[in-house]
Amino acid sequence: MGRRIVLQNADLRVVCLPGHGMLITEIVPQSHGANLLWQRQDGPLHDFDRPATATSEADPFDEQVFAGGWFGMFPNAGIPGVLDSGEQMHGSFPREAWKVVHQGDATLSCTLETDGFEAVRTLRLTENTVRVDTEVTNVRAGDREVSFGEHPCFSREVFGGGTVLVEADGAHTTNEVSEPGANRFAAGQEFVWPHAEVVGGGVARVDLVPVEPDASHDHLCVRLADPCVEISVPRLGGKVSVRSDMGATPNLLFWRHFRPPASPWRGDVFGIEMMSTPGRTRDDARAADALRVVRQGETVKWYLAVSWDVRPISAYS
Repeated sequence: MGRRIVLQNADLRVVCLPGHGMLITEIVPQSHGANLLWQRQDGPLHDFDRPATATSEADPFDEQVFAGGWFGMFPNAGIPGVLDSGEQMHGSFPREAWKVVHQGDATLSCTLETDGFEAVRTLRLTENTVRVDTEVTNVRAGDREVSFGEHPCFSREVFGGGTVLVEADGAHTTNEVSEPGANRFAAGQEFVWPHAEVVGGGVARVDLVPVEPDASHDHLCVRLADPCVEISVPRLGGKVSVRSDMGATPNLLFWRHFRPPASPWRGDVFGIEMMSTPGRTRDDARAADALRVVRQGETVKWYLAVSWDVRPISAYS
């Protein structure tokens, strides 16, 4: 395992691995001791001595990079499109070693130079909240189309029986599914959150985290009406709030992966992926004319904050 940096206060303990994409591996409420983030049991957690730089045609992300936790995505969020042979799944942020420039009792700042950009990510722990602010400047990339966002992976085991409360302006399932036959919700449908058509007919709620893994694998795309997503945690008697920057990341990709049969790594996890672009792939973003052109000298900023609270989740009306 790579170098671990631990930040903690009376409410939370947070563990970060700067050398492995500045990956946050643990968010643990001090009063309960359960890690809210899902970690892959056999996942790679080494410091990178060189970037995992293969492109989308032969991408080593699952084998060399993905370990769960919470990581940033840039200059590509999600999966590259048909015309994007030079882009990487989730971009270069999670694939490279970040340099620590400041470490305090409750703060950690790291920098990275990648793809012609200079990036700074600052992790702050304030009472019951972990917040990561990101600032990226185009120093020599020319005019570049980008997408970006955050990818926290939450543990189905810890959140089982919980509800994901989202205020949505619209929602749909992806046209293509990762594992045909494992998707619970019918592909290519628009729906009104939280009720969607299931495969084979009928309607079910998409917002319920199953008590036991149900072998399903789905991607649900949401246009947010409010920047805060709340998730109840019945097992711990509280809730988690995930708050983003609506101006920068107005889209949610809700990833459900509850031990589908074809998964090589037995993932029992769901992702609340706040993104600048809609959909799952760069093709989706391009079709929506949502890719952002960052010109040389320009800076983009966004943040994500995850809070633990013992107050109950808001109820649906």
